Amino acid sequence: IDGERVAAEKPFTAESAAGEEIMEFTFDATSVIGTPIVVFEQLYYNDVEIAVHADIEDEEQTDYIPEIGTTATAQDTEDHVTYATEDVTIIDVVTYTGLKPETEYEVKGTLMDKETGEPIMVNGKEVTSSVTFVTGAAEDGEVSVNGAIELTFTFDASALVGTTTVAYERLYQQGKEVAVHADIEDEEQTVYIPECSQ
Repeated sequence: IDGERVAAEKPFTAESAAGEEIMEFTFDATSVIGTPIVVFEQLYYNDVEIAVHADIEDEEQTDYIPEIGTTATAQDTEDHVTYATEDVTIIDVVTYTGLKPETEYEVKGTLMDKETGEPIMVNGKEVTSSVTFVTGAAEDGEVSVNGAIELTFTFDASALVGTTTVAYERLYQQGKEVAVHADIEDEEQTVYIPECSQ
């Protein structure tokens, strides 16, 4: 990263012949989004290397750094604007990059009020959507997969005249958040519910 190797080291005293140690790597991952990372380890005793684990194909050593992006549009207009009616549907197309092949993920979305920065509330509840999906196999020569899925938000917008909604999304694997797209200024995630007056 920025011309420097991402590395970590940890001295320890073995309490028994077998055991484990936790290594932590802290770095800016924004420049390696979509790139699977494999961890290599070397074990030293008195500055002499006595063991090594360096298998570029080892899935247990591999971490994926995915990225998601979205485009939200109203179903009735197929655009970033809709009517303040009792039955509004917003379709949020979530694209993903760098996911692990043949793996189950879940995307959760929430509609936010652009003016307040808080979740939109309808009848005292947030407007949310989620979908679980399994990625396909990687193409020849690839180690990660890209694709897209849809989130559908259906809600009563009759009380939301004049509101600007922004869709936020979070991607989870085995219950852990692995990617997020939450930009209140992103026009591609924005749907307007305008007010007309005389």
